[in-house]
Amino acid sequence: MLAHLNTHVPKPQESTDLPPVLLITSNASLYTGGEGIFTRQLALQLDRDGYDASILRRDWRKLAVLTRGTEPDVELPVPVGYLTIVRDLTFFILFGFLLGFARVQKRKVAVIHAQDAISAGVVGSFISILTRTPLIITLHGLHLRSVRGIFRGHLANLAYAVALVSLRFCAKAAKSIIIVDESLRSELVRNGVRPEKIVRIPTFCRLKTASSHRSRAEKVKLLAFIGRLSAEKNPRLIVEAFSDIIKRFPEMRLLIIGDGPERENLSHLVRERGVEKHVKILGFRRDMEHIYSIIDALVLPSVAEGLPQVALEAWSNEVPIIASSAVPILRSGRDALVFETGNRLDLERKIELLATDDELRRRLRREGQRRLAEEFDPEKVVKLITRVYEIAQET
Repeated sequence: MLAHLNTHVPKPQESTDLPPVLLITSNASLYTGGEGIFTRQLALQLDRDGYDASILRRDWRKLAVLTRGTEPDVELPVPVGYLTIVRDLTFFILFGFLLGFARVQKRKVAVIHAQDAISAGVVGSFISILTRTPLIITLHGLHLRSVRGIFRGHLANLAYAVALVSLRFCAKAAKSIIIVDESLRSELVRNGVRPEKIVRIPTFCRLKTASSHRSRAEKVKLLAFIGRLSAEKNPRLIVEAFSDIIKRFPEMRLLIIGDGPERENLSHLVRERGVEKHVKILGFRRDMEHIYSIIDALVLPSVAEGLPQVALEAWSNEVPIIASSAVPILRSGRDALVFETGNRLDLERKIELLATDDELRRRLRREGQRRLAEEFDPEKVVKLITRVYEIAQET
């Protein structure tokens, strides 16, 4: 029933009285992190299409909050340490369930759409089971891939077991599992998810009509890492590679945008390598449009990844991408430069190649914008998602 959703885009809905939808994300912010940004953009697009979309999200001070995509976000402290995050997610499951259950009952929500198969998925599953409201889950990546990179020893084995049980529980409760990249399908099936429930629908990003980027004839002077500072994102690798790169390109600088449990370790590494003048860790930023306008390349050194929203944003802003082979959507030499995951020397070679080949940079920008317009258009993607909503209600 879902097999042709990848290619078929239904006609726009004519009714403006469409049912309420509850989006659930474990992200505390809707302006940082790929999952949080996608949830907010999805809510905004659903509102444009006539749906009543609300968002249930984690909050470090109130544990769980209900909001809308149009509401401004607030600056929140970032918890440091993986155990702190586990604690916060546990509280979110409890209080998020109570808040979400009340919302579904009061507003007669027609579809619940969770953005992971861990905390948000568990909250959505319990609400769905008790209220008989259809549940859709989008997997932006797979926690089974990342937990062993985050935790160590027996704790890693425990985290993997919890992630696997959570995935199977959520998959059983859900009407459909949306994957953002085809590479996730076989792994889900291997771990007990029924194949007929799985449908691939990518995330999306709006193409900028005009770039605010400075002249493209300039040299590559400013690189950026944008993302969560955690083990699976592997920000250490770019710092290690950059400490060698600046010996050949002393004018080059690196911005690290984001926060997370690895920030302290990363700061120590910067000091240890003596690159404080060349590498700046800026934390979370709200002025990302400005950041994209000044950087010359984005580096994604992840060891586990789904479809990173930051890659789509880079394409939208005409910023070339250098990424590890763990980022599955990229086509090396066409819309990005891809290096072997974890290979520092290969990363250095790709940075040097991008810095010295003007035509390559122009080609990567053109192809990135073309793919974004053709494959990740907001209107097309959200129509596919709402078609999944309709099928879930019909069945």
